[in-house]
Formats: sequence, structure tokens, C-alpha cells
Amino acid sequence: MARDKITEYDAVAANNLVIGDVRTSEAMMPSEVNDAIRELASHLKEFSAGTSGVDVLKFQDDDDSHSIKLQAPATVASDVIFTLPSTDGTSGQVLTTNGSSTLSFQDVTETDPSALAFAIALG
Repeated sequence: MARDKITEYDAVAANNLVIGDVRTSEAMMPSEVNDAIRELASHLKEFSAGTSGVDVLKFQDDDDSHSIKLQAPATVASDVIFTLPSTDGTSGQVLTTNGSSTLSFQDVTETDPSALAFAIALG
């Protein structure tokens, strides 16, 4: 089966018998090795550009025992890029948006229902 996205590859190297549509084996010709490397490089470029294979962003903890995942909804009306704040917030603050994709830390107040709803959603 052809593998056309980084997310289709296995974490165990020996299980990756096909790169793109190039079958890998111990008896590969040098030109086939080159084709496989070029194919994999194109997948890496698409992945790093965010154009292919990224629907869940996963952050591992230091010992890889747990993770935090951010996942896009099944469908979106248009591309959205959120700009994170340049500094950390203070204790008790939540991330809010200005409606133009810029996030900032803000204190939760009774007069700010959107910040309160976001804080409740995060738990």
C-alpha cells in the first residue's frame, strides 16, 4: 500500500516497507533508494508546511508516558491561524481571542462570559 503522508508511517522502522509507492527491501537498487529518499523528503516537506498529515498536534511529556493533543474539528469554514502570546500569563488567567486570531492571557471576570466559558471548557 502506498504511503503518501507522514502519519501513515509506523514508529517501528522495520514495519515501513513502502515509502510513497517505492517498495523497500535489502536488494534495492541504488536508484530505488534514491527514489525512496526523495519521496520521504517530499512527505516531510508537506508535513512541516502543514499542508498534509496534520490533523492532531501531539505534545509528549519528557518521558513519553503522557501527552496533550490539540485536534482540529472535522470541518472548518476557512483556514485559521492563532497567534500565541509572547509571554506566560499569571496564575488564574485564561487564553482569550480578540476575534482576529490573536490570543492573549486575561483575568476571568463575571462581565466576560467568553473567557469564563473557555476556562470552564478547559476544566
